[in-house]
Amino acid sequence: MINADPLFIGIAGLTIASPGPAVVMTISNAMRYGLCACFPAIIGYIAGATLIAIVSSLSIDTMQTNSTSVFPVLRSVCALYLVYLAARLWRLPVQRNNPDKKKSTVLSSLFYDGFLLQLINPYVIIFFLSVTPVFIHARLDYSVQFKELILTYGILTFLIHSLYAVIASRVFHLINLPKLQVYFNKIASTLLFAFAVTISAPMI
Repeated sequence: MINADPLFIGIAGLTIASPGPAVVMTISNAMRYGLCACFPAIIGYIAGATLIAIVSSLSIDTMQTNSTSVFPVLRSVCALYLVYLAARLWRLPVQRNNPDKKKSTVLSSLFYDGFLLQLINPYVIIFFLSVTPVFIHARLDYSVQFKELILTYGILTFLIHSLYAVIASRVFHLINLPKLQVYFNKIASTLLFAFAVTISAPMI
């Protein structure tokens, strides 16, 4: 049974729902590949965040001590990856892919995109280093509390991104204009590039 603190649910929910690279990717996947194809990337987000949470919990003291040297590297890697995603999205063809064609290749690619995006996102790491420990009570079992918080974060990620995917796929299905996808690809690509600049800003 999950007994996560309502405050944690609120903070985590707002963090996940806030406009960012993952939200842009979810909407882009929904408009390009359809609703069902969004779930591999969403599972990738959850897998990446879970791995970050585990590593953070095992080495929280070390990471906090060496944050001045670790985070600039992570920001640099994340910014470069976002630029890569932005360039790829900018060059995408107009037509929507048929889900039956190269299905396994597309789905696995979406999963790894989502996984890597979370894995190198410094803001996700900061969340688990700074927010999660606040909701761990010293007198209670650490492992049980940690599992509940991670499970709560994963469920929220799935629900929120699924909602984004449903809305985006419905809107695209109703309008069904090729130009809409062209415009969105350009806007999404620009946003990803802007996120890259924002993430790398502390290093400039």
